[in-house]
Amino acid sequence: MQKIFYVLVVAMGVLCAAGQAQTKKIYVNVAEENLRDSPKGAKLGTLVNGAEMMVLYESDNWVKVQITGWIWKPSTTDIKKTNLSTGYRALHILVKTREDAEQVMKELNAGQDFKQVA
Repeated sequence: MQKIFYVLVVAMGVLCAAGQAQTKKIYVNVAEENLRDSPKGAKLGTLVNGAEMMVLYESDNWVKVQITGWIWKPSTTDIKKTNLSTGYRALHILVKTREDAEQVMKELNAGQDFKQVA
């Protein structure tokens, strides 16, 4: 029996979407440049002159980049911080007993819609 193997070879670790130019390196050419979460979006940090980036996507005057660097591990988390400036809307379900509360939590954790459970 003949076996067929398929091998995906990725040059320089980059796959490009159809119609996109192959990823290239670019460098910050001013003293400092803001790194944002989207065009005109929230500032994530500052990149200094000479910082190396890989271009992921270009649109008008904006370039989506990928940077590689090192930061102190204890300063990281796997939980995304929510932007408090957008505000919150608090909802609650009031029940009479602990057993009712536990049943409500079980239903919500199972993926049921909050409004339907309420």
